[in-house]
Amino acid sequence: MSTKKYNWDEIISNFQQSKLSQAEFCRQNKLNAKYLNLQLSKRNFTKSKNTQSDTAHKKSVFVKVIQSDSQITTAASITIELNHIKIKIQQNDPNWLADFCKAMV
Repeated sequence: MSTKKYNWDEIISNFQQSKLSQAEFCRQNKLNAKYLNLQLSKRNFTKSKNTQSDTAHKKSVFVKVIQSDSQITTAASITIELNHIKIKIQQNDPNWLADFCKAMV
């Protein structure tokens, strides 16, 4: 049974600089891809926990949306082009535009 010790910080640094896929990097360096993936996951998790401002390693970011009481005006338009005929309809009422599109079907 082999109990080799690896310097994963150095291996991961080499991997990131190589621009290779995990599989190809592991093939070239005779590493088990599962272990590299595990070590990458551990380090990404640790980094994002330790540095709250570092969003590069986070997979998703949630942003709180605050809705104001003011009325939002939307301008909706549609352009229909068939052969050489082009019709552009500008309508401020999205419900009207939705009804128009349904009627065209």
